[in-house]
Amino acid sequence: MIDRERESLMEFSQVINRRHSVRDFTDQPVAREDLLDIARAALTAPSWVNSQPWRIYIATGTTLADIKAQHRAHVDAGDGGHSDFPVMHRTDWSPDAQANMAGLGAQIGEYFGDEGRAFAASQSRLFNAQAIAYLTVPVGSSQCRSTTSAACR
Repeated sequence: MIDRERESLMEFSQVINRRHSVRDFTDQPVAREDLLDIARAALTAPSWVNSQPWRIYIATGTTLADIKAQHRAHVDAGDGGHSDFPVMHRTDWSPDAQANMAGLGAQIGEYFGDEGRAFAASQSRLFNAQAIAYLTVPVGSSQCRSTTSAACR
């Protein structure tokens, strides 16, 4: 392996190993140009026959405050999520996946303490995110033209 290939492999490995999930952001705003750079990078993702059917919407400011208020109201009312895709119960996952989920739960409990109540509070605030990006794919963009089609379930 030549030095540049080894260097690239190390850079990739460092990116993977340093990745983490932020569970509670600071109040520091995200610059508009940074949000646009992230959206531009997302738009370069490969798609089947370069169809690129997705759209990106970024919520900040008053719009984000409204989204957070609505989310909080649903959390306070005890409303569950409404996934667009089928969701398996945790007990239906493989033993390895269940072990991974249990490990994450333990890490959250360790980090947030008090049985994850702080995590739940952070989640109900949408992790104090200063911006939220929604990636959407319009219905009819692929073979899944309706949710009743067997291919779409």
